[in-house]
Amino acid sequence: MSEIGADIQKHKYMQIIAPEGWNSFRTGESISLLVRNSSENQITLAPDFGTRMFIRTDKEWVEIENKITYKNDPSTLDPSDDWYADKTVSPIVGRVLPDYSVQYDIRIFVNGDLMENGKASKKVGSYIDLRLDP
Repeated sequence: MSEIGADIQKHKYMQIIAPEGWNSFRTGESISLLVRNSSENQITLAPDFGTRMFIRTDKEWVEIENKITYKNDPSTLDPSDDWYADKTVSPIVGRVLPDYSVQYDIRIFVNGDLMENGKASKKVGSYIDLRLDP
């Protein structure tokens, strides 16, 4: 998915989960994520956490709109070897689907800037795949 514009490697830079207790995994509901930095450097995230969402069609992944408006400040994720509350961020995403009465496979990306020597060195990200039921 080169259109993301970041070095996307699942789990290399960030790990993303969608905790079952926080989510219904229904097409009409928003999705709450938990993200931690699994790299060795800080990662900064824009107020919208660099989220992008796609649904799987018969032939390709198609981008869909995130309907959530974010009003928070940019975040900095320090490296962490576990899911400590002060070392994670919890983005919520809401999507605009073509039809809420059918099942979808959805891919959600979180993207940020990898910091080296106090400067952003490159765009990095990770993703999670979920199945949403009507």
